[in-house]
Amino acid sequence: MPIFKSIFSSVQSTCRIIAARCEYSKRAVMIPMRDGTKLYTAIYEPRFRGGGPILIKRTPFPLAPYNSGGAEELSQNMREYVKAGYIIVYQNVRGVYMSEGEFVDLRPLNPDAEHGPFDGGDASSQIDEATDAYDTIDWLLKNTKNNGRAGVFGVSYPGFYATMAALSAHPALRAVSPQAPVTNWWIGDDAHHNGALMLADMYSFGGWFFQKRHNPTSDDMPPLVTVDEDIYDYFLSRGPLSEILRPLKGLDFMDKMVRHPDYDEFWEELDASKGIGTVSPAVLVVGGLYDAEDCYGARSVHKALRKGSPKNIVYYVCGPWSHGGWRRIKTFREKIEYPFFAYYLEDKGVEPSLAELYITSGTESLVDGYDFANIAGIRIPLTPGSYVSNPSDPVPYIAGIGPGKIPGDDPVTWRDKSYMWADQSFLNGRKDVLTCADYEVKKNLLCIGKVGVHLEFSLDSTDADFIVKVIDQAPDGTMSLVRADVFPARYRKSMSEPSPVVPGARETLDFRMCGIAHWFRKGHRIRIQVQSTWFPLVAASPQTFLANQYEARAEDYVSTLVTVHEGSYVHLKAKSVPYPLFYHSGETSFAEHRD
Repeated sequence: MPIFKSIFSSVQSTCRIIAARCEYSKRAVMIPMRDGTKLYTAIYEPRFRGGGPILIKRTPFPLAPYNSGGAEELSQNMREYVKAGYIIVYQNVRGVYMSEGEFVDLRPLNPDAEHGPFDGGDASSQIDEATDAYDTIDWLLKNTKNNGRAGVFGVSYPGFYATMAALSAHPALRAVSPQAPVTNWWIGDDAHHNGALMLADMYSFGGWFFQKRHNPTSDDMPPLVTVDEDIYDYFLSRGPLSEILRPLKGLDFMDKMVRHPDYDEFWEELDASKGIGTVSPAVLVVGGLYDAEDCYGARSVHKALRKGSPKNIVYYVCGPWSHGGWRRIKTFREKIEYPFFAYYLEDKGVEPSLAELYITSGTESLVDGYDFANIAGIRIPLTPGSYVSNPSDPVPYIAGIGPGKIPGDDPVTWRDKSYMWADQSFLNGRKDVLTCADYEVKKNLLCIGKVGVHLEFSLDSTDADFIVKVIDQAPDGTMSLVRADVFPARYRKSMSEPSPVVPGARETLDFRMCGIAHWFRKGHRIRIQVQSTWFPLVAASPQTFLANQYEARAEDYVSTLVTVHEGSYVHLKAKSVPYPLFYHSGETSFAEHRD
């Protein structure tokens, strides 16, 4: 039986299409929560009709212009909902901009909160993001002309709030779509990957977002620090990590990160997937294969939902997109997102079947309902070898920075998302990048699922990071990155209790990278590379074991000989299948145009 039928079905509409945004009006209101805190909310409503569904995005980011403006603020990627007459609602969460209250980063579920209608008592001790979502929906039902149904969506941090809304237990909430949801800031989203600090992102994002809030205000905050030169040279010239982060000292959440370098109770409490239990609304989780910010979160939330609500309707869609890029693609909105909300909020179209849908990289095709659960896949052995990792001469994460600067070009001053798929041939010749496998693809190979890494290694120091890359090398020599990630050796035994490496001893490290959905075409080669710096995407390890890496001083940084031993391998869930497997059409492309 075909799965996810709604993707290919047309949505039958009986409503009058509202084509012009001038037929929408905006009103700004302060919606009261159960504890009396009021949240700034912008409501966009059809002028000449009512009775449509409510679609909500809750966000900690600015919603300017505040208390003014009109429907022209609705972005192009909301056009399907405007045409269908939805009531579109954007709300600032508590404690940001014009909303009252205290902001808490990744506010965990409150065990004392009643997820449902408020029954009385001390409301101030019974609030969280799920109750705020409940109270918002309840107010909107009573104060707009709607059809009695609501949906919530959001990308990135708003995706986290969508996850929390799914747990609100409001009976009118019928459909929720967490897209690239922030889920775990230590294991795989934004701030860290497996405990390694994502330096460039946290310096720019954290230096803006982690500043103290002075709400209510409509004013945005300028960043504390600005990189105005080559990003590689900027961070390399600032010395050890303790000095690099000095300008961010005093920011509350950054200080908490420094105090909690390991995966302790602080980080466990902030894992949004941990509190997911039974949910009632249908859920559409969306993730991007090339999402530089929250690639981990989408799959983590989907997995938690399938475990916590095995009987509930949960869909998962993943494709060759950067962070939020899918919502800029008309085909995605018309064939996937809008049909999902239209069915559950409007009773239109065909009910999607339970499914996971992948739009592959390598060559675009739709893979829907293919059973990979029992496929052993392929194990690619890694050829033994050694290299010297020097944190004073780290490996650039992308071409055109640091030692690869092109004279006369403007300096690259930001983290470039294209590193997620970029050609790696710029590193050819570097002695601190070890090519451990060069696997010939003799038949078209479809790989779907997480990438497993097993390393047998030794160091002549007490710590180092391992960055492992899976590369698709085309016949013309282009080496496209398919997946890569970092894992610090200090966490090889435990993420909560790090331990030093014994110099010279053979050690073992196992980890899994985020999943891929990629075609390796016949005639291509799968290359596996290992290195120990990825700068300044990831803060360079001092390569000396420290109780707290954030306190690294200049004298802690040492070079180390890294040896990858026989018995190491990378595991891919893969199967040789004819191409195209299910569907491909240039006229209805799901691929993101990154230029």
